[in-house]
Amino acid sequence: MLNLAMDPEKARRYRESSIPEHADSCTMCGKMCAVRNMNRVLEGKDIQLND
Repeated sequence: MLNLAMDPEKARRYRESSIPEHADSCTMCGKMCAVRNMNRVLEGKDIQLND
């Protein structure tokens, strides 16, 4: 995704300065990230949305 950004360097700096709770998601969605959860389902993993 970073390589597809209009300004990849700025996107990388922002990502590095705002570390998400989960490495495979962004700071906006966290555990609710649809892409993250679908990837987990396809890998046969369980999805835990509650703490």
